[in-house]
Amino acid sequence: MKKFLCIVLSIITVAMVLVFAGCESKPTTLKFGAGVAVSASAKDATADKDGSGEVDSTVAVITVDANGKVVDCKIDVAQIKVAFTADGKALDTTDFRTNGEKGNDYGMSKTGKVEWDAQADA
Repeated sequence: MKKFLCIVLSIITVAMVLVFAGCESKPTTLKFGAGVAVSASAKDATADKDGSGEVDSTVAVITVDANGKVVDCKIDVAQIKVAFTADGKALDTTDFRTNGEKGNDYGMSKTGKVEWDAQADA
């Protein structure tokens, strides 16, 4: 199950990097950089409780000018979660959207905080 989650994460990560790389072209005096951080965790299923797995992939893309000043920066995270039974059957996954795509659905505003996408944009 962990290998499956890592494969899914890898595919999503590559897709996100390609999407960010296809953004508007900048003059050649600008420098571009991208980074990806990946983490995975899992909890085993028992006879009376389903197991779970999560793979988080954070992608950051930055553009700086010739003086090193940040011209543009994009950050997003895909938090892919899946539950499974003790016999290894995957249960319905709730949401494949990235945190940026979730917008207000992410749920931070319910606690009086600014939503994740607004913080990343800031």
